[in-house]
Amino acid sequence: MPVTFHHERRLDRALHHLESFKAERAAWREESPHKLWTEFEAESGENVLWADILKPPPASLSLIAGDCIHNLRAALDNLAFELALAYTKERPLPGNIEGKSAFPIFSNDIADDPDLRKNFDKMTRGIGPRAKAYIEELQPYKRGDGFRSDRLWQLNQLSREDKHRLPHAASLNNLSTLTYSVPDNIGHEEVRVLLRNFDNSAPVARYPARDSAGAEVYMNFTAAFDVCFSGRTHKRLWGEPIFGTLEGIHRHIVRSILPVLTPYLT
Repeated sequence: MPVTFHHERRLDRALHHLESFKAERAAWREESPHKLWTEFEAESGENVLWADILKPPPASLSLIAGDCIHNLRAALDNLAFELALAYTKERPLPGNIEGKSAFPIFSNDIADDPDLRKNFDKMTRGIGPRAKAYIEELQPYKRGDGFRSDRLWQLNQLSREDKHRLPHAASLNNLSTLTYSVPDNIGHEEVRVLLRNFDNSAPVARYPARDSAGAEVYMNFTAAFDVCFSGRTHKRLWGEPIFGTLEGIHRHIVRSILPVLTPYLT
């Protein structure tokens, strides 16, 4: 009978939370929680498209996002512990392995900092040298200046914040898509889309009030809103959709981390 590892159960649980988040987000969207309206701005001679939030996303989305983040991070820590169990034959595991085992995630090069190297070695003590080398290669600092785009950095940042407070971002809205058709006699470049995050109301596009022939310009806009990170979340994550980010982290673990490390679990 195949063994089900704890990290697999954690990932399954994270996926369950993602599906719950998706369902509650869809229910919120179906309630038409926003409206678009246009206002003429005399000073610039432009029309300004505004978006108003009539109903903020439900607070339950914060809890669901936090539970998903916790399970994603715990899956990696469980994986590190299971790698130590597989390589270290001593039973019970020595206290300096069992008590310190964790999946390290570092943004700074551990070769340049003796303290970071020491922490890395403590967390991975008991893991075989080849698996440990793979874990080091997966570190965000290996991405250079782009380490904040690394999914592990994003997970670690969100996990650290979630230990102290619920994700604030669930109370903010992100205008993820804005579609429209440009009428005759104005150019595409004259329609400026101001994609941004906002709590209540905000301008989301500007365009000429009159075309090159002097006729009034009428445009129809449609928009889709999402729930994104905000507040005291790291500014690198501001405006990033919660569902898409957490789904991307889950996918990264399943497709990029597990294939290189699970062979060392046996």
